[in-house]
Amino acid sequence: MSRGAKGDAGAGLTPGEGHAAPREGRGRPPRAGAGDPAGPARPAAGAIHRQVRRVEARHTDELGHVNNLVWVRFAVELAWAHSVSAGLDYPDYVARGGIFVIRRHEIDYRGEAREGEEIIGETWIEAMRGARAIRRIRFVRAADGAVLLETRSEWAFVDIGTHRPRRIPAEVLERFRTVGEAPPAAAGDAGSAHRTGS
Repeated sequence: MSRGAKGDAGAGLTPGEGHAAPREGRGRPPRAGAGDPAGPARPAAGAIHRQVRRVEARHTDELGHVNNLVWVRFAVELAWAHSVSAGLDYPDYVARGGIFVIRRHEIDYRGEAREGEEIIGETWIEAMRGARAIRRIRFVRAADGAVLLETRSEWAFVDIGTHRPRRIPAEVLERFRTVGEAPPAAAGDAGSAHRTGS
């Protein structure tokens, strides 16, 4: 993909490929309220979710920087981690009969990340209404705060059985706080970010 590439990532993808939340390898927060499939109300996730990762050789391409498809995977994994931090993993969505799927990605590639560098992923919800959510993601280099990639993604909440859009349930809406405008970049501060090893 080139700078500013736009694409429709919604068709024909399975949960593990970035269409919906991946099923395996994700933690599940403890659930209170046995017998209630939705569980009790939980506080909203932090408005901005941050995660730090180190670039590994397997993430890079022949040019020695993070491959464009890997950036997309990083973005989807970051969005999923934000959802899990809000107490919504795959079984939680199944219990509600609906799940978010990606309908559109807009990606601006602004810089390169190379093997051994730490990058900070930041994500937040810009808007969430009806059956639609707008998510922003930004990756910055931890060493100097340089912005490497920014995305704007449109997600649709769909019925798990029919795959047709449906209104986002109130108990899902209350798990996320929206941020209308882009916050300042992390500027190399990885202190409050979660760390991932993949």
